[in-house]
Amino acid sequence: MNHFVKNDGIELNDELDKLFNTADIQLIDGKFEFIIDSTHQSTFDDHTMGHVLTVLLQTTFVDKLEKLVIRAKPITDVTLIKLCGHLESMVQLSYLDLSLCDITDAGLVRLAEKLPYTNITTLLLSGNKLSMNAAKALGESIGKCERLEIVELADCGLTYDGFVAIFNSIQSPKSRLMKLDISGSRLLGCEQKLAYHIEDMLKQNPRLRRLHIRKSGLTDEAVARIANGLNYTDNLTLLDLSANKLSRDSAGLLCPVLHKLDVLDLSDNRIQSEGAANLAATIKRDKIKLHTLLLRNCCIDDDGIQHILDAVAHPNSTIRRIHLWGNNFSDGGSAKLDELMKNRVLIESNTDCRASSQFHPGEYRPAELYRPNLQQPGVL
Repeated sequence: MNHFVKNDGIELNDELDKLFNTADIQLIDGKFEFIIDSTHQSTFDDHTMGHVLTVLLQTTFVDKLEKLVIRAKPITDVTLIKLCGHLESMVQLSYLDLSLCDITDAGLVRLAEKLPYTNITTLLLSGNKLSMNAAKALGESIGKCERLEIVELADCGLTYDGFVAIFNSIQSPKSRLMKLDISGSRLLGCEQKLAYHIEDMLKQNPRLRRLHIRKSGLTDEAVARIANGLNYTDNLTLLDLSANKLSRDSAGLLCPVLHKLDVLDLSDNRIQSEGAANLAATIKRDKIKLHTLLLRNCCIDDDGIQHILDAVAHPNSTIRRIHLWGNNFSDGGSAKLDELMKNRVLIESNTDCRASSQFHPGEYRPAELYRPNLQQPGVL
């Protein structure tokens, strides 16, 4: 039996028909998901999505939609505004992913108005270009949302005003936010001012567990602020500072608070051998809970690589995953990595290097293994 009436001008191509049939089957259990992403080749633009939403948002089914994903499709504010008109009726909707679309201003302002009155816990908007007004409206709305746990706004071109609104908002006692991704910003010289807001947020919002700030132009001064803020929270376990403008000093600044973290990503920064040695010394000296350390492309020479690998093998170490590709391996580091893998201290699936791969006559160096970014959309 088909629950959905699939007409109203929709062209029933194979992909769309399959989506509706899947939803039909799920409805037997009283709720359903609707996922349109890059695996679907059909053109899902505002015109098509207008018809699809007309079907999905029928009175009989609007309160049974649990997860809605429209990812990497050319929808605009038109689709989002239509969706917002029904959000308060979508009482089971907890996951909304509109990443990599063409949403900009009016739709996001409208979403910000409706968000506090919904049951959405996961909101993914990465890859859309937020205007200043949209970013401020969304930031102010987050503090009023008592159920929102995950917010991802990576590569949205956030300006300083947008950042301030977001960080001020999540300091609200009502905020339940546990993961925030604000990578890829347009701070225009305000990077260090942002660090003050991050520090205050860490002091005021003890619930936050994951903070991603990639590609935001942060420097060592900003890391000093962030490190100080870490002293005031015990819940933040993942800190992603990759692809910023950090030097070896940042590694030293983070060493006193390294025991707070489970995961630290400093990839694509100039950490160098001195920074690696400082991190290694902390891992060996203190029995800390850090289990994942990412140092890809960090300008670390072979001596620094050996320091890190010695730390991985140390009895005090809890490191299980280490990424080191793109640094300056030589004979010593290559041999040590090979030894750790042979002894099963480090297994290949937990690193981004394959030991002892001959790429030049008479010399062995690691080969790169593809590893996806630790940032998994929508995952806490």
